[in-house]
Amino acid sequence: MSLYSIFIFVLTMSNYERMVSQAIDVFYFHDVVWQLSEFKIPYLYHFSQPVFAEWSQHFSPIFYLFVPIYWILPSADMLMIVQALVFLTGTIPLYLIAKKHLHSRLIGLSLAFAFIAFGGMQFGIAYGFHEIMLFPTIFFWMYYFYLERKIKRYLLFVLLALCVKEEVAFIMIFWGIYLLIFRRDKILGSSTATLGLAWYVFCFMIIFPAFTPHGGGFGYWGQYSQSNGSGILGIILYIVTHPLNFLTTLVTPDYKIDTFFQSFGAFGFLLFLYPPSLLIILPSLMEKLLSNGIAGMIGTHYSAALTGVTVIATIEAIDTIRKNKKLVSMVGNTTVFTGTMIFYLALFFNVLYGYYVFTLNPNTYRTGYPEGAIMVDPSENTLMVLSQVINSIPPHATISAQGQIVSHINRYYKLVSDAPNKNETADYVIFDTQLPPPVLDDTRTVNNYLADLVISKHYQLIVNNSGVLLYKRIVK
Repeated sequence: MSLYSIFIFVLTMSNYERMVSQAIDVFYFHDVVWQLSEFKIPYLYHFSQPVFAEWSQHFSPIFYLFVPIYWILPSADMLMIVQALVFLTGTIPLYLIAKKHLHSRLIGLSLAFAFIAFGGMQFGIAYGFHEIMLFPTIFFWMYYFYLERKIKRYLLFVLLALCVKEEVAFIMIFWGIYLLIFRRDKILGSSTATLGLAWYVFCFMIIFPAFTPHGGGFGYWGQYSQSNGSGILGIILYIVTHPLNFLTTLVTPDYKIDTFFQSFGAFGFLLFLYPPSLLIILPSLMEKLLSNGIAGMIGTHYSAALTGVTVIATIEAIDTIRKNKKLVSMVGNTTVFTGTMIFYLALFFNVLYGYYVFTLNPNTYRTGYPEGAIMVDPSENTLMVLSQVINSIPPHATISAQGQIVSHINRYYKLVSDAPNKNETADYVIFDTQLPPPVLDDTRTVNNYLADLVISKHYQLIVNNSGVLLYKRIVK
């Protein structure tokens, strides 16, 4: 497991440094953390016009834990490093939980492997940085401290999990209800659900309206067509008034069926043998299946929350299964059977077939890649030229570059923006024609942008080497 974790970490950082992964959101979160380190409310200066606050989109106080790092080394690379390390160390609480409470090292190793081998999670750490990728490991430690009855540490990790992102409020509400009903834990169940509800009110009724122009609400409700702009109440009303349409939404388009089978198949579908555990995964599953486009697929960071709760629901199911005397009499040693099955299915769903990033099998079938996420490996000469071009630009000049390159430009965040931009004004523009268009753009948009630079009276091409273009703004 240690060797496999090292393999994933090294390949993650290698792909990032060689710009094989898209990594476009790293730059935006880099801006956010840098501003927090300067005790500022984070604004997204280059994402769109007009400038708007990050807290109008998402609220993630977990970023404050990155601030000390930025006081010492304000580098976007650190976000990728910390994200990968946090993800990979999620294997530690999983192993401890299985060893101490399921009395099986085999199941601990199998669950740990199934977690870090899961294609959606691997693509999440490779594709870029997103705070939700930190959630599973925090959730695992929270669950571990709950089982150990270390109440203060449990509540601390409940708060840490909530601080990851606003959507965790729904997970905690349902987790608290599960504890209350099925574990008969009145104190911690009600406390957890109350904290989740309070976080929902704070984020969706106070923070988002306060930082959204004209007092609007959460900007991503539009991702769920069922909400009709009315938020969670709109979704509930839609379910009640259009039950058949709601059920159709859960299985169409076809990629949602793939998402369902690959998300749960890698963990043996075991949680379905213990129906109460479905309560744990319900918020994340509904968020996934009600989403449109890439958010409903299994890739990038959109699988993180669902994967985290699926693992814990699976452990709850295994704990119940191993106590089932009828099943034990049929199967025999349920520990060996369960551990072996999880390992085999994790291997099957993530290496031999299915969605993957770091598979050891070069002939594995790829599925689920969003448009623009094709990984292209630039030549060593191109990377060398690109590095030389970046280093040649004066330290206080403003720079515009395509999304994959931006996070590698180690300048003050206000000096760097991502291209293509309308009415470009940066002092220098860098583009690598060998890289695919950033995921939010397309080839036509990029070509039109470069064509405008060619005919522009304000820019001059000063470098054209190995596909790397550098334009300099002409000062008259």
